[in-house]
Amino acid sequence: MMKQGRKTRFLLSGAVIASLFSSSAFAATEKEKELERRIEALESAFGIVKTELQTTKSALETSQAKNSQLMKSITAVETKANETATKVAAVEKTAPPAKGFRVGNTTITLGGYVKLDALASSFSGGDPAANSLINDYYFPAQIPVGGRGEGVNLTTSVRETRFLIQTETQIGDKKANGHIELDFLDTPLIGNQRVSNSFVPRIRRAFITYDKLTFGQDWSTFQNPAALPERLDFVGPTEGTVFERQPLIRYKSGHISIALENPETTVTQGTASAESDDDVAPDVVLRFDKKWKNGSVAIAGIGRILKVDNSGAPSPIGVIGTIDDTTIGWGVSASGIYESGPSRFTAMATVGEGIGRYVGLNIRDDVLVSPTNELETPLLYAGFVSYRYAFAGKWKAIGTLSGFKSETRSFASLALTKSVYSGNIDVLYNPIKPLTLGFGFRYAERTLENGLSGKLRRAQFSAQYNF
Repeated sequence: MMKQGRKTRFLLSGAVIASLFSSSAFAATEKEKELERRIEALESAFGIVKTELQTTKSALETSQAKNSQLMKSITAVETKANETATKVAAVEKTAPPAKGFRVGNTTITLGGYVKLDALASSFSGGDPAANSLINDYYFPAQIPVGGRGEGVNLTTSVRETRFLIQTETQIGDKKANGHIELDFLDTPLIGNQRVSNSFVPRIRRAFITYDKLTFGQDWSTFQNPAALPERLDFVGPTEGTVFERQPLIRYKSGHISIALENPETTVTQGTASAESDDDVAPDVVLRFDKKWKNGSVAIAGIGRILKVDNSGAPSPIGVIGTIDDTTIGWGVSASGIYESGPSRFTAMATVGEGIGRYVGLNIRDDVLVSPTNELETPLLYAGFVSYRYAFAGKWKAIGTLSGFKSETRSFASLALTKSVYSGNIDVLYNPIKPLTLGFGFRYAERTLENGLSGKLRRAQFSAQYNF
């Protein structure tokens, strides 16, 4: 019985132990599975993170590549900008400041100068009338001859003061330009020196340019104003230069210019002078210009039809009905400029018949009326040479010689001008860029056909401010 009980207890104990082992094994299996599940979840999450990291890395590498390329582009742009800034700075340093203002698509520029002249003149052949033009600037035909001098005459004037308006309008790939220029010299209604010294403004030039065409009043194409030397006097070598402003139509292409210009004929009968106002065709001018590094040259030719008709009243000259004739005038003028360092040479030479109105401020008229009431054209010669030296600093010195001579017909009045010669020296000083102060001296002599002569000695001081 006891054995039976021991056996039973042994069996029960074994069952309990087996049960415990079985429960423990079961528990261990469940934990392992749970652990495996967690490990799998972690591996899955790690894979996702790894994928995201790889994607981020790729994106970052792409971004870095783009950033590197962008930095290269930025560097290139900065380099180009610096180069441009350097070029702009260089241009701004050397280029003049911008002028003018815009109205719509038109640029308007204002300019000119204010000038004071003080002239101390001595005339050997008489005393010019008050307010004569020769009191304000060198006018060869007004040098008195045959009278008695009165010593030194001091005059002052601001009549050369000048004002101009220029316009520029872009029209497609071409430009239209306008030019209006005024001063106060040689006006028909002159002022006086009693109280106000007031003078009426006059038109010097007023013209339009478009492409290769010019319409309006400008320097005659027969004249080369660029060849005029630097000077204090309004014209300078007056008797030796072509000098004419008038209405014209001009076409210029390359080195060649051709123009149709105002044809007015000036006529002398005896000692009387007049404008005929009978012209039937414009003066025709053909000109060649050539420039090079150190200078330029211009050669111009002019052809004219000269006419005087006093058949009706009022008669320009002579007895009504006595003159009705036409003749031809011609002229050739060559001028040039040469510069070398501080030196500048300018010169002009002119010859022709029937071109008196174009030379020396009309010292002699275009035509003479003969005893048979026919028109004759006197042959004339004119020219000048000038040399300028620019000293180191702000000083310049200019010396000029100029002359005019006419071969007159035997029937002409002996009171007409045969020749005029002059020489002058000017010294200019620029204390600041827009201001010029100057002192000059001129000697001139005018001789008539009868041999009488008159001399001019003149000292001049000028102050000119350009704006």
